[in-house]
Amino acid sequence: MDRRKNRVQPIRLLPKFFPLDIHKSMFLNDLMITIPQYYAESWGTQVLNGHNQNNKSWKVDINYESPKELGKVKSKHKARLTLFFAKNRNQTSSYRLKWDNEFAIQLAKDYPKSFVRSFRVSHWR
Repeated sequence: MDRRKNRVQPIRLLPKFFPLDIHKSMFLNDLMITIPQYYAESWGTQVLNGHNQNNKSWKVDINYESPKELGKVKSKHKARLTLFFAKNRNQTSSYRLKWDNEFAIQLAKDYPKSFVRSFRVSHWR
């Protein structure tokens, strides 16, 4: 416990979450984020080795908990995880998560001040 006055402790996220500031325009206009490289690396080589030109897109569910109803209200939203192949980028820095308007509207309601602070993405085969 920090006994100094006027100190703010950093938020500690569970290992399955990654900190990411997403500006509101990204989740309303772009409807996607790039998965951080270190997070994709945490999926392990067995999963990553199965991803290639023939296996590069997956339908996924986003299990979402509203911060306003944390632990009470959960919802599922459809999304797509894709692996893109850009020059001079390695595989683990080339994953994108894309969602639909329904999820963007939910994020806009829950984060009216402009930023989402953390995200959780599981790995897929």
